[in-house]
Amino acid sequence: MSMMLAALYTRLPHDARAPGLARRALSRLDELLSADVRRDAGMLVTEVVSNAVRHSANRNPIELAVTVDETVMRTEVRERAGTGFEPIVKHEPEQRESGWGLMLIDEISERWGVVSDHHAGACVWFELARPGDPGDPAKP
Repeated sequence: MSMMLAALYTRLPHDARAPGLARRALSRLDELLSADVRRDAGMLVTEVVSNAVRHSANRNPIELAVTVDETVMRTEVRERAGTGFEPIVKHEPEQRESGWGLMLIDEISERWGVVSDHHAGACVWFELARPGDPGDPAKP
């Protein structure tokens, strides 16, 4: 069992500021993460939070919860008392301007999922591997 190194929890406003605020909140964990994990986490959090703002039927705050242990960074984006949703990952090659969020999560994360309930809302989570100590240049 891995030891937890850090935990982060914040509530985000249900508006266009949320993705940027989520990325800024993640920056508090920069010292624990490699540049690759920071980049991937920032991109995926932006996608998931943007989707929560865009597709939610309510205006409840969006919750961001992140834990970092020795091997994994786990991120959860929750929308309480929402309508829930069924995840659909689209891999078709057609050109489009949106709809890439779950495909990116599927391609980049080690594991991901959705916990969705029409009464309790939805939680999209993903995990990114932490391949070694970011302070050790010999490790990837």
